[in-house]
Parts: sequence; C-alpha cells; structure tokens
Amino acid sequence: MPLSILFVDDEPQTLRGLQRLIHSAGLNWRVAVALNGESALEVLDRQPIDVLVTDLHMPGLNGRLLLAEIIRLHPAVLRVVLTAETDPHDMMPILAASHAVLCKPCPGEMLINRITRAAGLRRFLEQPEARALISGLPNVPTIPRTYLALHDEMARHDPSEARIVAIIDADPPVAAQFLHVANSAYFAPRAPIQRTLAAVRALGFDIVRAVVLERGIIAQFDPARLPPTFDSAALWSHCFRVAALARKIAAINGASATERDAAFTAGLLHDLGWLIVAANRPAAYQAIAKAPRDLPIAARCDLERRHVGATHAEFAAYLLGLWGLPDQIVEAVACHHTPLTHIEPGVGSVVGCDGALLAVHVANALVEAARNDPLRGVDPGLTTHPLVTAHWAEWIAAAESLHT
Repeated sequence: MPLSILFVDDEPQTLRGLQRLIHSAGLNWRVAVALNGESALEVLDRQPIDVLVTDLHMPGLNGRLLLAEIIRLHPAVLRVVLTAETDPHDMMPILAASHAVLCKPCPGEMLINRITRAAGLRRFLEQPEARALISGLPNVPTIPRTYLALHDEMARHDPSEARIVAIIDADPPVAAQFLHVANSAYFAPRAPIQRTLAAVRALGFDIVRAVVLERGIIAQFDPARLPPTFDSAALWSHCFRVAALARKIAAINGASATERDAAFTAGLLHDLGWLIVAANRPAAYQAIAKAPRDLPIAARCDLERRHVGATHAEFAAYLLGLWGLPDQIVEAVACHHTPLTHIEPGVGSVVGCDGALLAVHVANALVEAARNDPLRGVDPGLTTHPLVTAHWAEWIAAAESLHT
C-alpha cells in the first residue's frame, strides 16, 4: 500500500515544489495538496491520509488550528510542521501538537527521511486504532529543548565544549543528574567529578545526549499525577543499570564505539513507554502492574495490548522514532523483549542484534534475574545461538560486577 501524503501550504509554488520533490525521488507515494486548512480537512474526509505536512501561517484555518482539528478528528494521521517560525515560546504549543517540526527552507532529503521514518514506524503499532491511540494521548512528552540545543551543537563540524557545558548548566536539574551519572560506580571515575566539563569529557557526547534526553523527558511529568504504584525512581534505576550493562555487553561483543553508545542510549530509554502508559492510562497501568512478574513475554505483550492498545516498547519506540533518534536505537527499544525478529535463519550471527538490540535485551534480563537463574528473562530461542553461547559467561560476569 503506497504511502499517502497531504501537503498544506497557501503558496501554490511551494506545493508544486513539494510534488516535484516526491516525483524526482522516485517514490511511490500518493500525494494530495491543499491551499488552506479548510481544504485539508475536506481531503481528509474524502480519502485516507497517512502523513500531513503543513505550514503554520495560512489565511482562515491556520496551521495551529488545523493541527488541533486533526488531533480531534483524525488522530491516526502523523503530523509534520514546516515553518519559518523561530520563537521558542511561540513554538511550544506546536511541538506539543505535532510529531515533528522542520524549519523552512528544509532540504528535500531531510523531509523525505523524516516522512519515511514516520511511515516505517507504523509497524510498531500495527492496528490503526493503536496508532490513533498514541497520536491522541494528552500526556505525551515533547523532545526536550535542552536536548535539541545539545544535539544541534554536537552536530556542528567543530562542536564547542564551552557551549555544550553552557547548555547543560542552563538546565540545573539536568546538570545535577548529569554529574550524578558521571560519578556513579558504573563509570568508575578515578576521582570525584565536580564540574560539567570534566563529566562531558569522561562520558563522551553520545552518553551526554542520552542522559540529557532521559532527564528532560522525566521532568515533563508531574509525579503527583502518576498512579501511586508507579515508582519513577525505581524506573530510572532500572533503566540506568540496563544502560550501563548493555554498554559493557556491547563492548564484550566487539561492537564499535557508536554501537556501544547506542546500546547505552537504548537501555536508558527502553522503558520510557511505562511512563507514557502510567501518565495517560493510570487504571490500565495498575492492572498491568498486578500481573505476575514471571508471566511469559508473549502473554505480557497480549495483556498490555488488551489494556492500552500497544506494548510499552511500541509506545516508546514510536515516539523516539518520530523525534528522529537513530534507527538502531529505536529498534533496540522496540524489540528489547522480542529480539528474535532480527534473527536471520541459518546465519551464525544475530542480524541487527550484535550491537544495541542484543545488548539491551540481555542486559534487561540480567539486571532483574536471580543469580541462580540468569536465563529467566532471555528469549528461549536465543539461549543456544552461537553468539550467545560464546559470550554468555562474560555477560554474566559483567552483570555481577555491576552489582558490587
């Protein structure tokens, strides 16, 4: 089924340019256009649309009002904003109402990549009802501004340590947690780290970004509005332990530095979906939390879908993918309970798993497992796989070293 895109802009020349972009890229997408918000709603009433790409400044029903109407009437539609707006204060409501915001002029490749990623993530939420569920949730975090500023600086050809430190220090709660991480036993600093600059140099850019992202997400939720059984401190502790162990496992497997950092980031964010479920469906969260801890993964996934329409892993992966995190991280989050979807039959390696995904899956199992039953949380289909049997003893030793 070809992807269906609706471009909305009051400038006909812009719409023609967008149509030419899709055509010249050789994409088999169905493209519809509308010159204003009213026309866009008419198109949505007449035909199914997967992705909306809209300008903000239009006469009549402008982009802001159009987004609100689409959330109300067509919540399954993925919403992308193309705008020249730069005022952060004015953009906060737009960030909350859209899945992605791109600045004009936007390179064609960037726009196509963002739309393609959004479309590909539909497989994490297979049913239209489930896709509509996450798009319409009232309490979904937006990508933190501190993370965006940090990401932009680190993406520069010559990023400045001074600017990175200034960005982190401008967000005191994030800065405090950042120093806490840098001084943890998991990173074993030779001496206490008391300054942000030293922490940045000790951890590296990717881990810095991951911690800032995780802290920025958690800060958006009011603990008083979460279910009484939801323990955010326990969630953070679990995710951090998984992240630290996943990075060690990736290193044991001979992964590259990029893969090791991706494993850490995915581990840190792998259970973000529980926060989304707890904040939006507290009664359902409490019902799921009552299930036996040793419930098989397939049964637990069925339980989650029955109560909230998707699993916590799917919720988190869908959101992280829309934010533009690398596919390696998104897939590791999405499949951290079901890594067998990445096994290629007859091949002696784990395709897509020998980096972040396998590391996060195993780490998630080991940090919660009893020492006399370390295999309890590992997918049974993996326990005899050559890569697993080759490194299993080293992984267990790494997990035990993090407990000491």
